[in-house]
Amino acid sequence: MKPAREEGEERVSTSTEFVPELRTAFGSLFSVWKEHGWRPKEFHLFLSEAGYPVPEKTLRTWAANVHSGGYAVSSSKESGRPRSISDEKVRLLVGWVLYQNEQNVEVHLKTAMAFVRSFLGIDVSTSTVHAYLHKAGFASKVMQTKKTGYQASVSSLCEVMLDWLLLTNLEVPLRLLCSVDFTFTGHRLERHLTYAPSGGAQPMSDRSRTSYTNCVITCVWADGKNRTPAVLYTLNPKFRRDRKVTASNKDDVAWLDECLRDYGVNPERVVYVGKGKGEKGNYVFESANLLRRFFEYYRVPKGGVVLSDNSTSFLETGEDIFTKLGFVRHLHYPAAVHQYLSPNDNRLHGAAKKMWRNSGVDYSDDVSASLYLLAALDYCSKDAKKYFKRNLQLDRDRPVLDQVEPIIKGTKVAEGRYYCECLREYRMYIGEDARRSVPDVPPGLESVFDGANGQ
Repeated sequence: MKPAREEGEERVSTSTEFVPELRTAFGSLFSVWKEHGWRPKEFHLFLSEAGYPVPEKTLRTWAANVHSGGYAVSSSKESGRPRSISDEKVRLLVGWVLYQNEQNVEVHLKTAMAFVRSFLGIDVSTSTVHAYLHKAGFASKVMQTKKTGYQASVSSLCEVMLDWLLLTNLEVPLRLLCSVDFTFTGHRLERHLTYAPSGGAQPMSDRSRTSYTNCVITCVWADGKNRTPAVLYTLNPKFRRDRKVTASNKDDVAWLDECLRDYGVNPERVVYVGKGKGEKGNYVFESANLLRRFFEYYRVPKGGVVLSDNSTSFLETGEDIFTKLGFVRHLHYPAAVHQYLSPNDNRLHGAAKKMWRNSGVDYSDDVSASLYLLAALDYCSKDAKKYFKRNLQLDRDRPVLDQVEPIIKGTKVAEGRYYCECLREYRMYIGEDARRSVPDVPPGLESVFDGANGQ
């Protein structure tokens, strides 16, 4: 009988308590240790000192298993109650979820349970379905509510994007090809999470937010040069320098200068666009006038080509603002997939705002927070060339579906063999053509393959 531990005594771990991945890692490290000619006993002591006491005999067993099968313990070992759903039916469940995602249909535990019950003939609980979905790599996510997202399936979005890439001539010197978009500094839709007792009152946050929403214009270039750093347009008087001289206003200007200096932002990149007196607004809307001011400051290069979405903000008195400013061509991203093609929307803004939100900056201080965002956009612009290549397939002579799908579906889903197989099997199960769409197939070469191996 093992002696009882004294109160406060630390519990000693045993080898069986380590997860399989850790056992495999220890077995691999033990093998390498021995290959270097070092004493096995020393590795055992090394692990013990690190808080992982594993008997030397167990280490040898794990190392032998890794050498023979790649894993310290068998991945096929099952314990506990028998599985409620067979592997074959789990794959159909996974394929069903992926298919619903492609059709922009909401998936909940109850609808998944209904599918298992009605189509697979198995009565399971929502907790069991959750366990299977979680093990397959699914997680509950907030859905986008853009209208276009519900009008087209993921597969059709891939085809729209591919068609645009194939039909659009982007053979332009990289230094002359740019993409323009707007982003904002508002926090109205943000939610803050914290831990609190279950069943207790909803906790309050002491984090205040500024009432101002500033507009930022970003323009990135395909060669990766940040020749037009983002510019902030604001109605916040704290960004002004021409106000009446008072102690409070002098402090505001001093703080503005300090933040500009700390974040390395040129003062000319912050533009107050409100009235000289009596301004009551706090939201700067995107507009052609802001674009005019932006490119009058930076100048349009001769032969420049610009990419953007179809926003009416790019029209001035009914005419294309970019053409009036001197760009030789203005190309529009298709509305349904512009967020995937645009290097601004898809990468720059997301990367910069992630850095911004994780910075711990005080959002109640609009001056500091807004200038931090400009600094984050500057930093993330270093990857602009990579964003262009990935989204617009600039390094490929002819884009293909395999390169487009990961951008819309996500790399894990589009390139994951398991997901692809499950989706194909589900399509076959419901009697759909499981093949991918293959453009420009010559007459007479159509096939009846089931879609395996990408066919």
